[in-house]
Amino acid sequence: MILKLNKTQVYVFGLLVSVGLSSCQSPEQKAANAQKAAEAEQEQKFQNFVESTPDLYKVSWKVCGDSKINLNRKVNKGCDETRDVPAEGFQKPIFVWGPAGEIKFINKPSFADISLDSTLFIKARGCLVSGTPKEQQLYAIKKFLLKKGSNPQPTDVKVEIVPKQEKEQILRDAIADAETENASLTNFGVSSNGLIPTTDQGCKTIDEWKKDNETTP
Repeated sequence: MILKLNKTQVYVFGLLVSVGLSSCQSPEQKAANAQKAAEAEQEQKFQNFVESTPDLYKVSWKVCGDSKINLNRKVNKGCDETRDVPAEGFQKPIFVWGPAGEIKFINKPSFADISLDSTLFIKARGCLVSGTPKEQQLYAIKKFLLKKGSNPQPTDVKVEIVPKQEKEQILRDAIADAETENASLTNFGVSSNGLIPTTDQGCKTIDEWKKDNETTP
């Protein structure tokens, strides 16, 4: 005899089978399955975040005339310079949300006019360390202490788009390296280990920078 079921019966039958299989699982199996489901959901949220955010841009530089006490001066010959691969005496590039383009230095005297404070600004939608993309404007990316007479130029800075696959890995690493879950949810809306810088990375808007420095370039 062939058993014929309507749609409701098929649904109920499937539900009973599912419950039955679940009841046959050990507590360990149930926990493992729940963990896999949670990880799958988390990964989907992460992928949605990657797709919903604009391109990332990498900001690298080589600004010479460094006036700081630098134990690695012989390495970079008095220049403040980035390296993609971490190396002694060099800085890590900074990532900003795109579109990114305009490069600007604002200089002001420091230490009784014998040195120069020079701040690098990039027009973008904020920095990765600051959380989700913001309004496009000039953001303070990096502060340099230079010898008087130094004159950093936009040509000392390179701004380049990050390939999509690399962007995904950068975001994944940033989330994994963060401090708290709550910070990740607050800054990015992505539940993970959190995404928050462990050091002061700056990234103030130019208006915030002007207010803090009480100067008008």
